[in-house]
Amino acid sequence: MRYNNYLTLVCRASRLPMISTSFARSLSSAMSKALTKSNRTALVLGLYKDADGEAKYTKSTAKYLEKHPELASQLPHIIGSKFEKGAVRIVYDQKDYDVVCLTNIGKDSAEKYSELEEVYTNREDIRSSISKSIRALAEQSVSHVAVDSCGDPQASAEGAVLSNYAFDEFKTVKKDKVEITPYEIADNALTQWDCGVTVAEAQNFSRWLVVDNSASLPT
Repeated sequence: MRYNNYLTLVCRASRLPMISTSFARSLSSAMSKALTKSNRTALVLGLYKDADGEAKYTKSTAKYLEKHPELASQLPHIIGSKFEKGAVRIVYDQKDYDVVCLTNIGKDSAEKYSELEEVYTNREDIRSSISKSIRALAEQSVSHVAVDSCGDPQASAEGAVLSNYAFDEFKTVKKDKVEITPYEIADNALTQWDCGVTVAEAQNFSRWLVVDNSASLPT
């Protein structure tokens, strides 16, 4: 029986006010997502690969592949030849995670500051790649994501938390936000991760203020 039909019967039996069909559908969708989402977990791992070079792994990725040789052997086929910077590949049903997301950070290079863009390009590459990974995993109905620090815990945390934001203040069905944690990060790097989370949350709050104020303005 459909949820909206069931709710209609409940309302009639309980002599409650009838609810709209659109609300019933929204509630049905939310309940369906909640049931599907369950406690699925995911892992984001980074690697470096430029247009002509072979893939190089971050420390976390190398350790994970060492523990999972079957995945390591399949990796060249999984990522393929056209694995451009910022691209992601999804692998399912691993032993310790339901979903593993591999992302190409780009060229493995030392920290470099771009005068034109006024950013450290390598840090921006990490932020962008991790952000795309989180958005891709949002469609996989996962509840928790562990994120590779990719050698820069702050940049990695910023990308993850920024992409987990959605302004749904006035929506009946809210966006499902995932719990994000660092993957096997050293204790001395946790401060950098926490700093990245704080920076990203401050940016998300600023975005919320801008959208909320503009939405409340008379038209």
